[in-house]
Amino acid sequence: MNFLYIFTIVYFKTITIILTLPILNYNTIPDNFLTITVKTTSKNYDTRVRDILDTWFKKLPNNIWFITDLDDDQISTLSGNHLIPTECGMEHKISDLVCKMEKELEVFTYQNSLWSCHFDDDNYVNIEKLVELLQTFNPSLPYFFGKRSIKNPLYINNFDLKYATGGAGFCISNGILSTIEKDIKYGRYLDVAFDNRLPDDMAFSYFLEYNYNFPLTVIDGFHSHLEMESSILNPDDEISFSFNDMDDTNQRVKIIIPDYCVFPNDKRFMRALHCLVEEKRRRKMEN
Repeated sequence: MNFLYIFTIVYFKTITIILTLPILNYNTIPDNFLTITVKTTSKNYDTRVRDILDTWFKKLPNNIWFITDLDDDQISTLSGNHLIPTECGMEHKISDLVCKMEKELEVFTYQNSLWSCHFDDDNYVNIEKLVELLQTFNPSLPYFFGKRSIKNPLYINNFDLKYATGGAGFCISNGILSTIEKDIKYGRYLDVAFDNRLPDDMAFSYFLEYNYNFPLTVIDGFHSHLEMESSILNPDDEISFSFNDMDDTNQRVKIIIPDYCVFPNDKRFMRALHCLVEEKRRRKMEN
């Protein structure tokens, strides 16, 4: 068994204790280790949601929830009843996005996992690498992981905000979740968003850093469609991607898909990426 060595030195008189914890695979983590919410809309059930259900959702189906606007019997069944319809709108506007983010936070507090992560429905998530990252940190401490979408901070209410883009995904520890739980219950995230007219991801970063002094810790392995300046040679070493990382001719290609991972009717390249990540991981294990 592989072990992750966490050196926790406890001083009691003259006794020093060094603890070692086993490294967990994604399929052996306890149920309360991780909750993932995916923000989506009924417009994307037959496209993006299907892609997720056919690929990375299968890695951790008991821990992934879809936050949406309308119910759908077929998608609900395929997701193991993990489709959560809300009264939020289905448009890509601030009020609808913030409403769904609030519902995601409510799911986080209800599940009360050691780690809680948000992703969009155009994300591919490398579950193995996500779990590998999270288990190297103490979830009882306040951690906020993600990726900035802009280099320079935004100036909001005399405050410089360097926010995590929702398009790359972000995660919070239980240390943060337990601190903000009451404010989530009383709708204070919504107040922050609507009072300052901020979109969902920007409002959440502002909510954490301005109110609690929980700044973003940048993790390079998170990727959104906003990144266009570099290539990704080893996608199996990354945590998240956006569909637009790979496709059309209007932007720089970031991931090269080999012929053996090209599938018909794979417009968003989700199955191709899943194939590539799994194949690279398999080859590494064989070496």
